[in-house]
Amino acid sequence: CLFSIVDIWFFFFSNWLQVLIESKQIRKEADDSGPLTELEYWKCMSAKFNFIIEQIKGPNCKAVINVLKFGRSKLLRMWQELDARITDAANESKDNVKYLRALEKVCQPLYNYDLVSMTHGIPNLINAIRMIHHVSGYYNTSERMTSLFIKV
Repeated sequence: CLFSIVDIWFFFFSNWLQVLIESKQIRKEADDSGPLTELEYWKCMSAKFNFIIEQIKGPNCKAVINVLKFGRSKLLRMWQELDARITDAANESKDNVKYLRALEKVCQPLYNYDLVSMTHGIPNLINAIRMIHHVSGYYNTSERMTSLFIKV
């Protein structure tokens, strides 16, 4: 039974690493993707990390961690580093969703293809992006802000 738990844990472990790698990669998106595409991406990443955290808190994962602790395994340090990275990535995705949601309402004029409403909506959109840049703990990098402006 313990070996099957360890096998399951290693399966999850490799999937978790893949999600972490995916969250840090530069994405290639369609030329017509807009700012709401960015919000959808981070919602998806947040859901993935929430699922991973649920698995980490589950009994199978806790059993494996206890075995690693009991056996004073060198894998425990690797696990702790992965857990910290997952926690940080989960916090990042939640934070990004929180601030990018501010774009939902102000982006709607861009999707209506009405030039007058687009023109009136641009100052609100710029203010929302400025707020994200100043307040967000994760999304305020020049790379992310540039990518967001390109999508706008």
